[in-house]
Amino acid sequence: IRGTQYDVAQIQWGGTWLLPTQEHIEELLNNCTHEWTMLNGVKGVKFTSKTNGSSIFLPAAGKRYDSVLGETGVKGNYWTSTQDNSSNAFAYCLCFDAFLTYCSDLPRNNGVSIRPVIASLQISSTELSLIVGEKGTVEINSGSGNYIEQSSDANVATATLSGDTVTVTAVGEGIATITVTDRISRQTAAIEVTVRPKPF
Repeated sequence: IRGTQYDVAQIQWGGTWLLPTQEHIEELLNNCTHEWTMLNGVKGVKFTSKTNGSSIFLPAAGKRYDSVLGETGVKGNYWTSTQDNSSNAFAYCLCFDAFLTYCSDLPRNNGVSIRPVIASLQISSTELSLIVGEKGTVEINSGSGNYIEQSSDANVATATLSGDTVTVTAVGEGIATITVTDRISRQTAAIEVTVRPKPF
């Protein structure tokens, strides 16, 4: 649901804000230390980057089921936008208490917290070298999931998008730039395409 009308972060905050993915949570767990602590009288977990020392505090806000709010101050749960592949009734969530911090799936009918993130557009390659008539692909590694592509010279190279894959077709000899734009964050990424003639 990332970047769609069901992404509550995008709907409520707009701009470049989106729900995190499961990969974002795994990155947080792998690249940060975490400790159960209290900030301004609120219990939760403080995550501190192993790289630059930056930190973020997430309150143990509990969760809601129907009209009942429970586990406040005891557990924290934060939605991702990633559905469990084995069942559409579940989605992945950052979960923590005083003893454990992990990523797991929860029933989607639970009401839990969200912590929006800013979408960052990243691609697998910024250069392609092709022969006339050849095709090449570049993967979009991260972004909102809502993209458009444009070629600076369609006589040299064209591009099509399918999911997170940009397929570039070499049309004629020369150099062209394929620009991928994230419609939600308005960030752009450029792929410089060099097209060589067919060998004799």
